[in-house]
Amino acid sequence: MKKPAITVLLPTFNRRKYLPRAIKSIIDQTFTNWRLIVVNDGGDDVEDIVNGFSDARIEYLNLPHKGKGGVLNVALKMVESEFVAYMDDDDEVFPEHLRLLYATAVRNNSGFVYSDTWLTRVDKNTGKVINERVENSLDVTPDMLRIQNYINHKQILHRKELSDRIGGFDEEIQILIDFDFIRRMAFVEAPHHLHQITGRHYLYMDGTSAVSISGLWQRDPDACGRSLLRIYSKTPSDLAYAYRSGVIALNRAVEQDRKIAELTRKTAALHASKDEIQKELALAQRQEADAQNKLAACRKRLTLLQGQFRVLAEQAEAMRLKNRFKRLVKWFFPRWVLSCLKGNGAKKS
Repeated sequence: MKKPAITVLLPTFNRRKYLPRAIKSIIDQTFTNWRLIVVNDGGDDVEDIVNGFSDARIEYLNLPHKGKGGVLNVALKMVESEFVAYMDDDDEVFPEHLRLLYATAVRNNSGFVYSDTWLTRVDKNTGKVINERVENSLDVTPDMLRIQNYINHKQILHRKELSDRIGGFDEEIQILIDFDFIRRMAFVEAPHHLHQITGRHYLYMDGTSAVSISGLWQRDPDACGRSLLRIYSKTPSDLAYAYRSGVIALNRAVEQDRKIAELTRKTAALHASKDEIQKELALAQRQEADAQNKLAACRKRLTLLQGQFRVLAEQAEAMRLKNRFKRLVKWFFPRWVLSCLKGNGAKKS
């Protein structure tokens, strides 16, 4: 078999359920000149799973429990290729992953390249996806890696000589194993960023805690503290930088809390004023409604009075005409009678 261009290292520990998916994602690569070393870290034997793929490019090591850093160092000593990549037993990479990373490294003459990945949180008990987002998509500089990791180790490709120069993985730390490895390589050669998503990082959650090494932050913070001390013992100035950055961030958080408390107080005062204004507005609206009701009553009464006035006016006009008729009759009747009498007398004579 020809010498591979890339050796992929896959440590595993008691994850028979997910391991086939991880291995298959390497087999499905469009870049075919690879070698995969599956290293069992003292967990349940998975040789049957590895052999089930019947691929001569896959090699299996069944070691006593040494921790992730320990078994990876064993595997690194077996690497004969120019480049090394990594895989986790519960994750997957997409078919173009190795081809894109290798092409980027060759094109840019870089000994350390990385791509982006999805971070997918999954409920351990139901298998249901909780949420998903793009993880670690920044253009990372060595200075950024002084106190925090921004690169998923599954997404890196590096020259074997680079890991040799830094002495491989630190077997004394229990968490942030990949961060320590990546930052030490970055201090030797700055990483080159491939701006493409080429894999998926699964995080299986049991409540609020991750069922992986990442969950150690909740399960054993003392062990995490010891690992941090070990990491920063290699670069003590970064520990001072981390402390100062933490204090500055804490002071900013305290100031933000103070501002939030002040805004909350002002907001409460505004709400109180708003409530008082709303009460006054409600009273004014009630008073306006009462005034409208009184106005409506007055208009109704006015309409009634106007009707009564018209009736009275009509009655007055009728009486005025009647009185005028009476006066006319009083004036006209005697004269008419007298006229009639005179007329009769003239006829007789």
